[in-house]
Order: sequence, then structure tokens, then C-alpha cells
Amino acid sequence: MLPSSYKEVYQNFLEALKSLQEAEKLSTEERITAFARVEHMFQNQLLTLTDEELDPNIVSRWLPIQTELHRMFKLLATDWLFLRSSRQVSTQKERLKLFCDRIEQMSKFCRILLEETD
Repeated sequence: MLPSSYKEVYQNFLEALKSLQEAEKLSTEERITAFARVEHMFQNQLLTLTDEELDPNIVSRWLPIQTELHRMFKLLATDWLFLRSSRQVSTQKERLKLFCDRIEQMSKFCRILLEETD
């Protein structure tokens, strides 16, 4: 079972991801703010979590998911750069879809951690 402090971090990150996932409905400025919030939460909250406070029985389940979230965030940041640099509408739509798909994948990992460790 995840400690309540970990659950809170993952729940807050999941909510930030949800607001970022609605990026296609947001203005460019709102999208920038939403991504900055997710990036800040990831770097200052998720990356600081360690397995020291965890029950040894769930470390083997938590660690690969945490590692995958880290990998996916790096890809999301790359997707973000490509999205921001795209100029053609068709390219923007394609990259926005990829960006939102990556957010959905990260959200699934957060939900797995929140549900399976109860």
C-alpha cells in the first residue's frame, strides 16, 4: 500500500495531467501554463519519491511504473517541443494528438499506482 503522501502526489499529478490533456481546447498561453505546472510537479514531487518509505512488497511493482513515468515524461517534453515548433495546422493537429495520447498513457500509470496499491 502506498503511503498517503505518495497517493496525494500521484493524485495531484493525475489531476494536472487531466487539465493538460484538454490542451486542444486551451489557448496557447493556457497550454504553456498547464505544461509548466505538470513539469514542475513532476520534477519537484514525483522525482523526489523514493522506495525508502514503501513496503518492500510493493517496491517491485512501484519502481518499474515510476521508471516508466520518468521515461514517458521525457518523451512528453519532446512532444511538447515539437508541438510548440509546428507551424502548419495539419502538423499541429497530428502532434497535439500524439501529445494527448502520451498524457493518457501517463494517466493510466498513475491510476494503476493509485488503484492497485490500495
